[in-house]
Amino acid sequence: MVVHLVANQSTRVRFPLPAPQFFVLLQGKTMELNASHSFHQILPWLAFSKPADQWLESMRGQTIEAQLESRRITKVCVEEMISTAAIGIGKDNNLTVYFNYYGTSLQDCIESLGHEIGHTFHYDLSKTPPIKITDDDRDEKLLYIIEDFCNLFSLKWIMVNDKKEIERCCKKAGVRFHNNS
Repeated sequence: MVVHLVANQSTRVRFPLPAPQFFVLLQGKTMELNASHSFHQILPWLAFSKPADQWLESMRGQTIEAQLESRRITKVCVEEMISTAAIGIGKDNNLTVYFNYYGTSLQDCIESLGHEIGHTFHYDLSKTPPIKITDDDRDEKLLYIIEDFCNLFSLKWIMVNDKKEIERCCKKAGVRFHNNS
């Protein structure tokens, strides 16, 4: 089964807000979807699709910090790196979200934080340190599906949160914003 989420014209480029239309290409058929579709409806064979739906629903009204903590993200910081953002295991054996030291746009920061939270769903957070439950390092198709899942997760996460609160969290971490925010 091949599933591909398409945002605008490229799935490798994060989407701009307001939310674009997404399409699922499922066994040769195209289905339009939006943020009201559950991950379990879109990707029922991904073991973490239903937990992602449940988590998003349970986090309504929670602070950004409480949401990060619930996904074992204990640190958000800046590092010298090539990409806008990344997630990794920190020295405390919990997860850390890294942002590029050289700055980013406010919109990229907000989208990237949601995207990186999405990545936590393919980790077993009950283990210390958290371990991956997917084999995306050896399966390029699965890697793309996970990246697309994280892009859609970010869209849905932003919709249930206050953008100003996400911005505050990014600023608190020391993320510098370009003028094109």
